[in-house]
Amino acid sequence: MSQSTVIQGKTGNATTQAPRIDSRTHTLQTIEYEHHEVHAGSMYHAEHNASGGVGTRAIISFKTPNTTKWAHAVFEVRSNGEAIYQLQEAASMGTGTGASFAPRNHDRNSTKTTTLKNTSLGTDGTAGYVTVGCDYSGSTLTLFSTKIGDGREGGETRGHDEWILKQDTVYAVMVTSQAASSVVRVNMTYYEHTNKTA
Repeated sequence: MSQSTVIQGKTGNATTQAPRIDSRTHTLQTIEYEHHEVHAGSMYHAEHNASGGVGTRAIISFKTPNTTKWAHAVFEVRSNGEAIYQLQEAASMGTGTGASFAPRNHDRNSTKTTTLKNTSLGTDGTAGYVTVGCDYSGSTLTLFSTKIGDGREGGETRGHDEWILKQDTVYAVMVTSQAASSVVRVNMTYYEHTNKTA
């Protein structure tokens, strides 16, 4: 005599449903957690481009809020010439420099905004923004630094490893040109998440 077990999943505090399998392959379909965050309206994107000679910098800076809703970030930088890519923690940024940028929510129907704060107004900043093009004067810790292009015509790198950023901390991610004429770009894609306790 055959037996079957029905699995139920919670879809609300007082509701459950049986998950469905694909009718053609009889497999259970799932999505990655990062994909889920897009659907939840918690995935964001920010970017900055700059062009010029040696020392030209594309930079995104921001302060994380002093809460346990942490940013999980992946960075990508590009340059058409030799450049240095750095991720700096506890960064010192120039007050009143750069421009505020509202990160774009990947769910274009969502009204959610980021909890990150800009640094152009100082370390207190304003929630809902990051800063692009801000002056940078140093940091307590270099989390990552590498050369891209390395004397060739150009290069790019993407940090496949996710960084869970420290709360109440100023960060700067940047790519700085080492070539006489170049275009540099930095991208930041991240979701904001509070760890579950039960």
